[in-house]
Order: sequence, then structure tokens, then C-alpha cells
Amino acid sequence: MQLYTLYTKSNCKFCVMAKKLLIDNDELFEEVDISITDHKQNMFDKVKNSGAPIPKTVPQIFQDDKYIGGYTELKDYMDS
Repeated sequence: MQLYTLYTKSNCKFCVMAKKLLIDNDELFEEVDISITDHKQNMFDKVKNSGAPIPKTVPQIFQDDKYIGGYTELKDYMDS
């Protein structure tokens, strides 16, 4: 089973929705709070290394090392 990494922050409705989607589909995930400075920089570096533009919103979601995007992209990815 693959592991998802969700970069989130508190009071983010799309972060909550992404976690619920993964839970409802019995997917394993780890949550990383970007309010911790080192975690935010790590998120920026991972997205940049994927070739995607630097995000302005959360959640930012990876499946193992594959960049998925935000909640909408996760939903589309899981629906396909």
C-alpha cells in the first residue's frame, strides 16, 4: 500500500476534506503541519523538485514521491 503525505495547516476545510477522502478509501497517510517553518520549506522544496509551480494553498498532497496537487486533484486522481 502506498503512503500519502498531506501538507496541511489548521482551520483548512480542504485539508479536512482531503483527510476524510483518504480515510473513506482506507488509504494510509501522514499529515505534516506547515505552520512549523521547516515543514513549510520542505513542502516548497518537494513541489519545486516535482516541476510544479510553488503552491499558494494547502493541502499539498504527494503519493510516495509523486506530486498529486491539492484536494481537487486528489479527488480526480482517486476517481480515475
